[in-house]
Amino acid sequence: SGMSADPSIGLCLYPDCEHIESKLNGGDSFSVRLPDGQTITARLYEVDTIETHINSITATRRLRVQRRYLGISVLGATAEGSIQKAIELGELATAFTQNALAGNPFTIYTSHADARGGVDNKRIYVFIETSEGKSLAAELVQGGLARAYGVYRQ
Repeated sequence: SGMSADPSIGLCLYPDCEHIESKLNGGDSFSVRLPDGQTITARLYEVDTIETHINSITATRRLRVQRRYLGISVLGATAEGSIQKAIELGELATAFTQNALAGNPFTIYTSHADARGGVDNKRIYVFIETSEGKSLAAELVQGGLARAYGVYRQ
C-alpha cells in the first residue's frame, strides 16, 4: 500500500499525503488522503488546539482548560469574551494547519492508534512532518496556537 514501517520506532510511514478541506477540520484534527487513496481523519499527537465546534458539556469544560492554559481567561474578561477569543485562536490554529499542509505533500508517521473518531470516520493518531521537514505539532506550539498535550503512544 505504498507504506513502509520503521521497526526501530514501530511507526508506519506514509509519504506524499494530501490535506483534504472539510468544515470539520481543526488545528489538530483534519481529513487526509493517504498515498493509496484511502481517506482518514488524522489527529496530531503531542498537541491540543482549541475546539471551534462546541457541542457538548465536555467540549465546553475542555475549552475552559484550554483557555486557562493559553492564558486567555484573563481577569476582568467576561466568560463570553474569553470564549470568543478562544474560538478565534482555534480558528487561527485551523488556518495555520491548513496553510502548512494544503497543496504541499507531507509525511505521516503512525501506529494506527485509534483517536476515538466518529463511526463513519476512522480517526487515528499521527505525527506529521511538513514538506519543509518540520513537525506540525511543534510549529503549532511555537506559534502559541496549541498546548503541548501528551497522549501515551499506543
